[in-house]
Amino acid sequence: MHNSLQIAILAASLAVFSPSHASDMAKDAAGAKDAGATKEATDTAKDMAKDATATAKEPASTAGANLVDLNGNWTSTEFNTVTLKQTGNKIVGEYVYEEEGGEEQVGEYAAELKGDMLIGTWSEWSGKKEGNPEHAGVVEWKIIDNGKALMGKWRSDGEKEWEGDWNFTKQ
Repeated sequence: MHNSLQIAILAASLAVFSPSHASDMAKDAAGAKDAGATKEATDTAKDMAKDATATAKEPASTAGANLVDLNGNWTSTEFNTVTLKQTGNKIVGEYVYEEEGGEEQVGEYAAELKGDMLIGTWSEWSGKKEGNPEHAGVVEWKIIDNGKALMGKWRSDGEKEWEGDWNFTKQ
């Protein structure tokens, strides 16, 4: 027979691969009454069970399952090269481009991976990234071809309609 601490450890480990089973195990661990279990072991089991249950409630993309690697350089339909950096389900990116008059613009993205979508914001500055951005808005991308391409759309803050496409291909 396993004690509550062992069950909680198994539940926490299982959460990454099978969140629904982890949640059930976590409930068993939290409710277990072990003869001779120390208060510290019981408290640890309850904490781990709580963490496993929370992980089980997260969408698969944030629970560590099947995260697509979006790190690296991308070719953009709007700009030349965009660099994306991914930490878990958080994505940030930067780009530089020239306005029609030759003025350099600096931009950035911040998005969150939600299933097969990236939902986030974009901001742009003239020259250096200082102070409030001159232009900003929202962006959505659908991840396609196993993370080799992103098909997206954007709009400026305050606008209700999407203003254009914003597609990326991984280099």
